[in-house]
Amino acid sequence: MKKDRLSFLAGFLPALSMTALLLWRRLGEEAAPKMAVAAEAAAFGLPFLILLLLRGFCRQPSPLRLRPFRRQTLPLVLFTGVTVSLLSVLLNYGVVLLGGTYTAASDSLKGSFGALFLAVALAPALLEELFFRAGLLGAEEGAGTGPAILLSALCFALVHGTLISLPATLAAGLAYGWLCYSLNSVWAAVLAHLVNNAISLLFAYGANVSAELGIWPYFLLAALFCFCLFLSLTLRTLENQLDRGKIPRFRRADFAGALERLLVSPGIWVLALLFVYKVFYL
Repeated sequence: MKKDRLSFLAGFLPALSMTALLLWRRLGEEAAPKMAVAAEAAAFGLPFLILLLLRGFCRQPSPLRLRPFRRQTLPLVLFTGVTVSLLSVLLNYGVVLLGGTYTAASDSLKGSFGALFLAVALAPALLEELFFRAGLLGAEEGAGTGPAILLSALCFALVHGTLISLPATLAAGLAYGWLCYSLNSVWAAVLAHLVNNAISLLFAYGANVSAELGIWPYFLLAALFCFCLFLSLTLRTLENQLDRGKIPRFRRADFAGALERLLVSPGIWVLALLFVYKVFYL
């Protein structure tokens, strides 16, 4: 237990993040961009600071990966960010087709484009990646690279908290975790997340305009075409990096043991209960 003390304690922090977001929502403070930034800071900046203190308390240094990524990998980061954003659009729309409604985060906010960019794109990308990838992923990496990336992505998806967006946020979390580990830099995940959020903000505006003009189906076709294009560019760039030996292998993992730890983790169960409460009772 002593060896896994950091992992055990860190497992409660995503539930703390979701609790902060739920309280902020109950207070009705999310409508202004500056309040949305404050909510992000409370929900993700504070747990990240707590995790840093836990690293010292448990005397278990975990990789934060705060170094910059290599310039040669910038195309991979950018292409991944665009691909993830377009995949999220298509997944969200696909889930809506199965029955449901989807509301973009920017729809509830009012303000200038700069204020919305700060609240919807920049602040979430920075604060969420510092917590989930620099903090939580590193803290859980004792179980192996793959399980740590999966766990941080699952917590990321649950904290974002809707059934409609769950597949898209899970896919995004996996991509950001892989980028952070493979390029040994959380800033690669921050930039990819920022690109994703910025495109989502522009897409929300474009979707409203295309719906008013009656060209929504063509808008989706354009998104599908762009997704295929950028997925091809991402895979080609990744292949180039693999050929050069720039992408490290994952640490070996006991997936059965990691699954057992996940199922018995009280922090994950608290997070799951909060997710159910938000989806079905709020």
